[in-house]
Amino acid sequence: MIVAEANGEGETISLQGALGRPGTYEVTITKDGFEPWVRSGIEVAEGECNVQTARLTAELQPTSDG
Repeated sequence: MIVAEANGEGETISLQGALGRPGTYEVTITKDGFEPWVRSGIEVAEGECNVQTARLTAELQPTSDG
């Protein structure tokens, strides 16, 4: 499991390096005051230097109980 934290509005988080192995992944992002963002079936293929890059963009939606 990889955990990254951002505390500012509109922040971008980038994770780089050999963080996993080729395969199918699920990515979950949670932040207080926002609906969870989940994407399943993220395919990461084997590349020349371990794995190929997978790029995702998550636009979090505020919770309705705010």
